[in-house]
Amino acid sequence: MRLTGQRRVIWQVLGEFGDATGQPRPDPVAIHRRAVLRDPRITLASVCRTIQWLEDVRGAEATSGAPGAGTPA
Repeated sequence: MRLTGQRRVIWQVLGEFGDATGQPRPDPVAIHRRAVLRDPRITLASVCRTIQWLEDVRGAEATSGAPGAGTPA
């Protein structure tokens, strides 16, 4: 999967919730509410798929020991 404009918005919204600070990640509905303020075409299904994709990318990079693990290319 490519990092499209919509996925980039979702990624940015996730970062605003403080994912790296140890706070619990917000649910997809909360992420969707913020994301549609920036791009009204983003659907809840897109948010769910993007979250899963990001988790898969992070997991693959973490297990491979790739530099920059946890950040999509």
